[in-house]
Amino acid sequence: MLDHLTPNLYNFFMDSFINYAQFEDFWQRLEPLTPYGKDLKQKRTVYSEEAELVKLWESSDRAAQLLQPPAANLSRIRYFLKRLPRFRSESLPCYDEADIFEYKKFLSNYRRLLELLPAEQRSFFALDYSSHDLEQLLSCGDQYADTFYVADAYSEQLAQIRAQIRAIDKRLADARRSQLEQIALQWGWDITGEYLLVSQSSVLEAQKHQPQLLEKLVVIEPFDGERYAVRPHQSGSFLALQEQRQNLAHSERREEQNVLENISEAIRAELPKLCRSRTNIGAFDMALARARLAQQYDLQRPQLNARLSEPIVIEKGRFIPCQEQCERLNTVYIPLDWQLSQPNAVLFGSNMGGKTIALKTLAFLQLCVQTGLYVPAQTLRTCLFRNFRYIGEGRLDTPQQGLSGFGYEVSQFCEAYSHLAEPTLLLFDEFARTTNSREAEAFISAILADIAARPTVRAVFSSHFHGIARLPQVGFFKMRGVNRAALDSAPDSSSGQFPSGYKCSESLQQRLQQISSLIDYRIQPDPETLDSSDALTIAALLGVPPSITEQARQQLIASSQKSGYFGP
Repeated sequence: MLDHLTPNLYNFFMDSFINYAQFEDFWQRLEPLTPYGKDLKQKRTVYSEEAELVKLWESSDRAAQLLQPPAANLSRIRYFLKRLPRFRSESLPCYDEADIFEYKKFLSNYRRLLELLPAEQRSFFALDYSSHDLEQLLSCGDQYADTFYVADAYSEQLAQIRAQIRAIDKRLADARRSQLEQIALQWGWDITGEYLLVSQSSVLEAQKHQPQLLEKLVVIEPFDGERYAVRPHQSGSFLALQEQRQNLAHSERREEQNVLENISEAIRAELPKLCRSRTNIGAFDMALARARLAQQYDLQRPQLNARLSEPIVIEKGRFIPCQEQCERLNTVYIPLDWQLSQPNAVLFGSNMGGKTIALKTLAFLQLCVQTGLYVPAQTLRTCLFRNFRYIGEGRLDTPQQGLSGFGYEVSQFCEAYSHLAEPTLLLFDEFARTTNSREAEAFISAILADIAARPTVRAVFSSHFHGIARLPQVGFFKMRGVNRAALDSAPDSSSGQFPSGYKCSESLQQRLQQISSLIDYRIQPDPETLDSSDALTIAALLGVPPSITEQARQQLIASSQKSGYFGP
């Protein structure tokens, strides 16, 4: 990543960029099924080396072959991926039965998964299975695939000990059953637990007629004022059998421990291979998740430039969060076409004209590229960055409390400016919007001049300040804005009022739909001339009274006449 930044500082800047691009929700739509794939997803690594990304894209291509019709085995492949468990990667002297069960479950499901995969996928992802001996060892005693216990078959001595325990258990059970039957026969006391509560009169009657037999078969203790607790009496022979069983149980545990240690030795010998399989299956799982996401959203493989200075080309780029919001609002969504031939760019346009969405689309697509995803675009050709910075609103939860809006943005810029040694993408969204326009134009012009001299940086500004200096190495663009030809039934641009018969919609959603239908969200080169803003038209469409928009328009015309500029 960025060697000159601490991990925490890098993550802070990266998270700010990701939040601006609204990328996290889309990333969460990846659905790896194994614990190892989920770990990779959780890391959300941003790659900066072409070889790493090419490998990820090629793995997505190979996994995508499994999604092609008829995809007969896909549901079963997903089933066994889901069943792969975590297992310990530490080498321990002795694993317990729960640990050994996880190794066995992994081997069983891993083997059955590989049986479903074509040879091409197994070879590409280095998925092989050579742990037959270990799986057979863990299945000793005809155990089910998804169970493990220390079976008699692991040790002849263990089997003998358990046979003796079973014989003693039978003798103890027979003796107790015979005793309980005799107690029930003599006095009608049906003892099913440790003791039975019997009335005082019943006990006194038994003591009166059969005291010796009563003392031989039961132990009687007062329980309350009216009842006694009656327990079966344990004879000397019964206690001797219990002691013999306890000794055998100790021997059983020692022999089981010997078996577990022998199995653990076999697991330790196989552990490096198991860990490699786990890593490779995690990579396969993530590749399949990326391929499914690409299929779901019609994503395409991006192209990478050889040099940072080469053009970034976006054709039909889709900013998924905005596209989905437009679908919810029943408004038109326009994909982004934008060619950034110069290393740096300035994008002009009115508020609500689409500048921010254009920048967010660029950030969103770039994150798709550098996290190894395919992109929602017909074509995307871009370069790779190691440093990502967004400068603008959206980081007000940072320690710089008490700063003004402008002061806060300057603080962000200073942070970014001190870390420009490596390939860096800088996005300035309406930078310096809250300060004097002439000062803002001078400040942005100076920043552009400085950045343009840095071959490691590509910067894109969105701004409504048209006085920014026209510099080499900087491309100037503008949003097309309100489509004047579509305003036949919209406010008269000369008066700011609606024509006869036009009724402004009451609900905000309806107004947004109207604005969306009247604005051209495409980008075009910006000529070196001043142009009028669509702000007053948009204000009128949002319901601002015509008297206010008309007064503002007259003030704008008067100001333009003083400066010698007459806008359309």
